[in-house]
Amino acid sequence: MKANYNKKLKRYLERLGYTTTIVERWNGFAGVKQDFDGYLDAIALNPDKKPHTLGIQCTSISSISSRWHKITDSEIVDAKTKITEPNPRPAKAKRWLQCGNGIWIVGFKTASLREWEVKVRRISLDSASDFVYEDERHG
Repeated sequence: MKANYNKKLKRYLERLGYTTTIVERWNGFAGVKQDFDGYLDAIALNPDKKPHTLGIQCTSISSISSRWHKITDSEIVDAKTKITEPNPRPAKAKRWLQCGNGIWIVGFKTASLREWEVKVRRISLDSASDFVYEDERHG
């Protein structure tokens, strides 16, 4: 069974002072989960922090790298057909960042019975508009 980290994410961000809304939804008709813009699970707001608005992709710590590629790679390989196709997410993510928003990939891992390890990958654009990231861990 796939873990659902959305409740943990919401609690984690609220402890950091963000108002958070989970925007990932189950589409029963299509039988799939749908993210905002194809890659964001939550939107978080805090007028006292920069950036004020965050788009968050939530996952396990071990899947952070694959989520990074999901957001930033210009091509993706379809899991079923194995056909390489253009990935629309990088253009959407660049637009989101160019509007002054932030993107975080937040990963969780069980550290003990009641404790969770958290890793945050903060995505931004460098001066050449290429994706860059900075990782930080919280025990």
